[in-house]
Amino acid sequence: MNGRCFGHVGAWLVAVVFVGIANGDPIPVAPPPREVWIEELVRRLGSEDYQEREDATKKLASLNLPEPPLVLLRALESPSPEVRLRADEAIRAIRVRATNSMLKTGRAFASKGRIDLLVAATASWKLNAEDDRLWQPALDLASMVVKKAEFAWWPPAACPNGFGSVAGFRESFHPRFIRSDQPHQHEKLRRAGDPQSYYPSGIMTPGVSSPLGLVDNIIVSRGDVGPVARIDYSVVYANGDVTVVGYLANTILICDGDVTIEDHISNALVVARGNIRAGSFATGSTLVVGGTIKCGLPNPAEKKVANVGKENLGPPPIKGMFVGRADKRFANVIEEKQTNPLGFITFFELSRIGLEVKVADGAVKVAAIAAGKPSEKAGVKVGDIILEVNGKKPTDAESLRRLLRDALAIADATVKLQRGDKTETLKVALPE
Repeated sequence: MNGRCFGHVGAWLVAVVFVGIANGDPIPVAPPPREVWIEELVRRLGSEDYQEREDATKKLASLNLPEPPLVLLRALESPSPEVRLRADEAIRAIRVRATNSMLKTGRAFASKGRIDLLVAATASWKLNAEDDRLWQPALDLASMVVKKAEFAWWPPAACPNGFGSVAGFRESFHPRFIRSDQPHQHEKLRRAGDPQSYYPSGIMTPGVSSPLGLVDNIIVSRGDVGPVARIDYSVVYANGDVTVVGYLANTILICDGDVTIEDHISNALVVARGNIRAGSFATGSTLVVGGTIKCGLPNPAEKKVANVGKENLGPPPIKGMFVGRADKRFANVIEEKQTNPLGFITFFELSRIGLEVKVADGAVKVAAIAAGKPSEKAGVKVGDIILEVNGKKPTDAESLRRLLRDALAIADATVKLQRGDKTETLKVALPE
């Protein structure tokens, strides 16, 4: 802000104060200086002086804000065509800058293995579904995870270039791209004569289900995935549970929750914060979890599974799981109770912000605070009852974890507390 702007704002504030005193009226509370400055700049968009209009447009366009201010958005309704045009120019510039900043944060989450934060952050990305920048981080992340796991089955031989880049994905599968703030049910493309039962897509929504299945997809779900008939040849990230009533194959799946596969798992890399449960066998797969893994032992003579015949099943190793032939590629990698899967992935935990809670009398109460952590720095105290996070009420430790995860992935979390007979509202930040 230059001296001229400060001068205008200062004079305005002084005038307001003295007019109030002279009239005997209560002195009004002036808006914050930044707000006043923005209002003044918006006013100057209609100035008779061309250079003043130019300067105001440039300064508004340079604002580093997550959203254009309301006073600027209202300028789009001005009766003056030039004011509308200049306001639109400034709004577009603010939104581009905000999106670039958010994408940069998302890439940083991905590079550090904070996959759940990356998924949560996508809610704030102001990009059209057809924009490649929405989908490339998911594919880059899949490549990083495959390298960390030394996973032999990726990329799938059937589509070697399909998941290397968004351009490759488009060329290999001719997908449609879907982005919504509502849960998505993925169904057959309703087009006469279409032979496909499953339509390739990029899907970024708060949840995904499908009565048919998910094949040749990039899925970024901020909630549960499932129930679905099967998942095959896909990259899937879910900030919730994943439930498949059929099988999981040829897929990279990372889940901040539990994975339940009613049939078998083959040639898949699965990382879950919780547990993996499969009704049948696993073969050629890497399964890494924060909880435990359990697979059933079907009789191959009674249950035929496509592409995995009886000759491919060896004797069951530990944990009651089948492995395949002597070919090492068919062996399973099993890792349980991992807090840092693959030495790379970390899921958000309350301990990251130094918070421990317990549920007492139906309320989520702070049980402990770690010194030097964000919760302490924000002013949270032992005994506080957590009423809301960004306006949403937690019911237990897990719901609080997820609410904080989703809020902190985008900005500081606004936490409303009850302390004795008073309420406090604090800002909690995500540590670096």
